[in-house]
Amino acid sequence: MLKDILATHPLLRKLSPDTRSLLHDCAIEVSIKKDEYLLKTGENADRFYLVQHGSVALQIYDPRIGSIEFMTVQENDVVGWSWMFPPCRWHFDAMAKEDVSAVQVDGVQLLLRCETDYRIGYQLMSCFSQIMMERLVAARLQMLDLYGERNPEETERGTP
Repeated sequence: MLKDILATHPLLRKLSPDTRSLLHDCAIEVSIKKDEYLLKTGENADRFYLVQHGSVALQIYDPRIGSIEFMTVQENDVVGWSWMFPPCRWHFDAMAKEDVSAVQVDGVQLLLRCETDYRIGYQLMSCFSQIMMERLVAARLQMLDLYGERNPEETERGTP
């Protein structure tokens, strides 16, 4: 079952069979209950999750107002990439909004392999950079919705 999940997950489709096999060796299937945290800000970033079922709230915490949800990650998406970048600490919280089934991948073992086989590192970075780009675009659009006042001239030109 795990091998099938890794073979069909949208993030991993472009990976070579060897790289998917390596992921398989570093992965386990997990269940996370509603309101449990997958990641907490400041903790050691040593893994990532491929969400199979359920949804996960990505949050930032402000001591004055509490947790603020800035994105929801759902089926066939990924949670966590800080394991790739020293000092390997989480920069946000991730909490299950409902019961979640996921594949948890050991980022420490994967990173060690990336450091010895640059092809694997390149393939993974290509996959994760696509996710990063999508998330940055989503964050930008959220910021525009919250703070952006449309310039009438741009609206007339058809600029979003």
